[in-house]
Amino acid sequence: MGRTMHVTLEGPANALDLCKDCTKVVVAGRSVFKIYSIEDDEFVERDNLRVGKNINLNFSCNDVVWSPIDDQLIATAATNGAVVVWNLNKSGRSKQEQVFIDHKRTVNKVNFHPTEAGLLISGSQDGTMKLFDMRMEKPSETFHSNTESVRDVQFNPHAYWQFSAVSENGKVQLWDIRRADRCEKQWPAHNNHVFACDWHPEVRNMLATAGRDKTIKVWDTVCKKGDKMHGLEHTIHTIGPVGRVKWRPQRRDYLGSSALCIDFAVNVWDSRRPYVPFAAFNHHKDVTTDIAWRGDPHTLLSTSKDGTLYQHTFTDAVRPGDKANPVGMSFNVAGDVTHAHRYVPRNSHNYGVLPAGKVRGVAGQEVFRKHINPTELFRMCTSRLVLHQPQTGQKSQERSIETVTKETARRYKLLNTSLADACDINAGVARSLGRHQVALTWTVLKTLYACSRSDVARPISGDLSVGPGETEGGDRAKLRLRSASGMTRRVSGKQGTLKVVSHGTGREAVVAAKEGTSESEEDEDQLDNCQTLTEIASGYTVATITGDFFGDSELAGL
Repeated sequence: MGRTMHVTLEGPANALDLCKDCTKVVVAGRSVFKIYSIEDDEFVERDNLRVGKNINLNFSCNDVVWSPIDDQLIATAATNGAVVVWNLNKSGRSKQEQVFIDHKRTVNKVNFHPTEAGLLISGSQDGTMKLFDMRMEKPSETFHSNTESVRDVQFNPHAYWQFSAVSENGKVQLWDIRRADRCEKQWPAHNNHVFACDWHPEVRNMLATAGRDKTIKVWDTVCKKGDKMHGLEHTIHTIGPVGRVKWRPQRRDYLGSSALCIDFAVNVWDSRRPYVPFAAFNHHKDVTTDIAWRGDPHTLLSTSKDGTLYQHTFTDAVRPGDKANPVGMSFNVAGDVTHAHRYVPRNSHNYGVLPAGKVRGVAGQEVFRKHINPTELFRMCTSRLVLHQPQTGQKSQERSIETVTKETARRYKLLNTSLADACDINAGVARSLGRHQVALTWTVLKTLYACSRSDVARPISGDLSVGPGETEGGDRAKLRLRSASGMTRRVSGKQGTLKVVSHGTGREAVVAAKEGTSESEEDEDQLDNCQTLTEIASGYTVATITGDFFGDSELAGL
């Protein structure tokens, strides 16, 4: 099975592919094109194909594919629009054998026919697919997708004449190589670009697609006519746009994927548990550009923009499912509480709760329990969602917006009361009308602007100092201070009133008023109470509050 190992390349590789017996791998990119043999503990370089007198754009590769029939043939998709065939048996340093320049723009993908060694298909940025017969000199067959770009093309291994194509408009097309005038079938698969597709190697008519919408979708391509879901079987949700997808051999419901950005890992998914990867390989330090299974379900190869080629083994894989939180809880403003937790049926012994071995049967006979492997245990993970609701005598009556508005205007208290009392009263009114979010806003308003001060005022940064006789006596003086320019800050009590008047010059004058309060001063107090909420909304009181939150020493320099 091998072990986890890697080799550093001369530059980033865009693609890789394995030979027929999976003992050698070819990697290709804009500045690298090499063949490595896969030994037990290392990669050994066997051939460098980027040699010759004329190193041009034909050597700059977007994709590479090794013939599944002839081990001596390799095809590449060049960035200049050429499809190049390389023959490893060719004498001389240069192995370039054929160059097809039919495409007008960059070629994104090439693919050999699984049973016909001479057939090669390509998909290009010009929106066309071309079928080349390397045994004949006739022009290629052209298939028009009627889209801006074809991102991937794959022959169906179970249908000789069929191939699939995915494009940037989010659609999947199925074509017959005998009919180039129109596709057999097409359907919208993703909400955005589709970057990759892969036919299942063992299950007929099962196709996986991957797109920019952060999903991998599994399709039954022979679904019944009129199916609105177009044969959609499974949808796997990832954390980033998916650039590559490959079915895991000998595992019906498992596939590997790599992202175009955000996530550098190679993830292996179980289609029946679509939100948590079954396994992850986190060795790359940059975006993974291509992946390939090495003929068995336990070994995977990958290339990356970090310039490395890795062989991953499942013994070194990370298991995200083991770290997933098995419980969760949430609640809403109506008092409903939901609770999710892991669920194990009591009458089931198949969940690996008890160890494998001999157990006592119903009739006293000894029976053997089957050992549960990690794959089965991962799929068996189920959960239960429970909803708890408060017990109420009767269901709350729904009120119209007119009633709520009328009651709010009638019962709200904005004048002739302190800010703290106004917040409490208005929060109660909003709560009684079922406007819990508004009630919470009033509570937060009180916490920020009213409850930050005690009944006995203390000096804070920017406030007028108060003498001991004014704060420590039995009169419990009450301070209301403002820090906005041009505002009046007042220190009031039974003995008299101090007015702090700002002149806008940075200096403040303290004016002593007469004992008691006159009628004009009471009117001013009412007006000042009314302005409090207005000042809060306009931000005038922010400077006053900051002292309470941060302390005097922290604001001393302001």
